Parts: sequence; structure tokens; C-alpha cells
Amino acid sequence: MRASLGDLELAKLYAPPGVRLTGGARQLEVDVEVTRGEVAPGSAVRLTPASVAVRTEDITVRAPLGVVLEARPEGPRGHLRAEVRTAGKVEVSADRRSLPVEVGLLTVAATTSHRSFAEELSLAGLEADLRRATVALRDAAPWAPKDMTLAGGTVELSASVRDQKGQRSATAAAKLETAAVEVGDVRVGGDGSVALELTQERPEAPARGSLRIDLSTVGVRSGEATATSPLRLDGTVEVDAARNSARMPFRLRGPSGDVIAASLGQAPWLVRLGTGLLVGAAAEADGIVSVDGGGVALRVAQARAGGLTARGALRAGSGPVRGAWLVRSGVLSVGLRHTPDGLAPQLFASEGWLAEQLR
Repeated sequence: MRASLGDLELAKLYAPPGVRLTGGARQLEVDVEVTRGEVAPGSAVRLTPASVAVRTEDITVRAPLGVVLEARPEGPRGHLRAEVRTAGKVEVSADRRSLPVEVGLLTVAATTSHRSFAEELSLAGLEADLRRATVALRDAAPWAPKDMTLAGGTVELSASVRDQKGQRSATAAAKLETAAVEVGDVRVGGDGSVALELTQERPEAPARGSLRIDLSTVGVRSGEATATSPLRLDGTVEVDAARNSARMPFRLRGPSGDVIAASLGQAPWLVRLGTGLLVGAAAEADGIVSVDGGGVALRVAQARAGGLTARGALRAGSGPVRGAWLVRSGVLSVGLRHTPDGLAPQLFASEGWLAEQLR
């Protein structure tokens, strides 16, 4: 059976509160065989893709959406699968800002425990796959935070999420090509990739996985100084949704001391005196980043760049940034304390001074 549909009148009845749907499918195709309440494998209902706008109070998403409902033989008793898919140009808009995204294929699907309507159907799995979504940074520029500028290049995203009977997994990856971010006088740009993997064994357990950031070129321009180098970060991620928290022990290799020195143009004069010790060496650091309801915390157990070593911590939340650092070069040392006005240096600071600041 084939039929034409002009609008999403039926779908509107099932839309969540606060969500409006406009648009509709052009063609409805039905090929279904049911025997004694059981749907035969190969049965399907298809809505061909058409432009649909999904509106909430804050945001509107316009995309070509298609729907497929089908019966499949896989599994002990087979299953029913409902899939929504989109490909092509997707537009996200809010507050008079618009972001076009070119999507290779995005599918969101749900499967049931069996394919018989003679028994109560239950949800057996949910999955979502984004095979490719490309965003031009010039188009994302209006969405950047205040005092940040996005320029040049593209970001290509892919992701996958699975939930099979409470066992959940997620992967996400981003590929950056000549991406550039400017904050004040500092410009950071480069090519590279970001990859995240998470697995949750039980709904009540934390999700655990890994994060890798691998940038082949990171460049910093501050005033007249310009420097480039590679950067790599490897982290072990733990996300606890029940406690609204996450933590990640990490190991950082790079950027080079030249890049760090170029980024210190706005640092206190006492800090800039040590930039000559950084040039030519790659930075190395081991630490932990944690996030909770109170904000973000960073603790570095040990960092090294050229002839300098450093350790310390900071915490950023709704109030001013708090924290302190101890920087050493041989027998010389300087402490840096975060204040509302920036970094305040302390000559000949010691481990005791750092411990006192971090209490």
C-alpha cells in the first residue's frame, strides 16, 4: 500500500511536551504481513524523507527525516525495529543564530524483545549512529563564547551510542582540519583528532573509558611571537551520573616550550623571565581533571618543560578561580597564586607555601 501524507498530524499527538513538529513525509509505503499477532520478517512501513522542523522554546532543528518500521528475524524470537534517519543539510537555529551542518548519515533506532503483538512488547535496545557531520568553523563563529573567535577550517564529527538491556557504550570522534581559535592575543590552531570511548556495565555503575587528543600541529601567536608543535593527551575517563561528577587522570606530551613561551605574553613579568628556559623542549605533565556540581578542578602532580618543573592545582566554578603553582629551576623557585586580578608571584616559594595555598 502507498499513500501521500501532507503533514505530521499523527506524530504531533506523540510529541513530548514543549516540542512542536512541522513538515511531513511525502510518501508512506506499507508492506506488512501479520499472522496470529506475529509480524512476519521482512514486513516494513516506510516514510520517505522530507523536511521536518522540530521546535522547542529555545532551539529549532530543521532536517530531512525519514522513518522505517520493520520486522527482523535476528534473535531467538526476532524483533521489531523503529529507525529515524537523516542525511544532508541540517540547520540548528536559536536566538537569531544559525548553524548549518552537513550530515553523512544519522540514525536513531529502537528494537523490541520480540515481534509478536500477542504478548506485551518490551524495549530491548536503543542505538544511535552518526557516521559523519561536518561543521565549518566560520559558520560556528556566532556560537562561540564571549572573547573567543573561531576561524578557518572544519570539524568532522562521528559518534555511536548503544544501550542493550542496561549495558551501555558510547564512542565519539572529531577530526580537525586547519581549525583556529583566538582568545585575546593568543591564537591556537592546528590539525588532528579527538577520540572518546565509554562503557557502562550496569545502569547504576559509573561509565569508564578513554580520551585521546592527538594534534599534529598546534600553533600559538602572541604579539610578534609565533610557534608550532605537536600535542598529545591520553586520559582514563570515569563518569558517575548518579553523583553528577567525572574525573580523568591524564598524561600530556606537548606542546613544545616554544609554544608555551609564546603564550605567556600576558603573564606577570617574573614568569616571563623564565621563558628562555622553555625554548626547544617539549612539555610533559601528569595530572587529574575532575568535574562536579561545584565546577572544574585541575591537579598536576608533575610537569616539565625545558629547564622548568611545576606542580599545583586550580579550581574554577561560579566564583573566582582558586589555586596555586610552584615553579622550579634548579635551586630557584617561584610561587604563583590565582587571585581575582590574575596570577600573583611569590619569590622563593616552598612546598610548604604550596600546601598552605591549596588547603
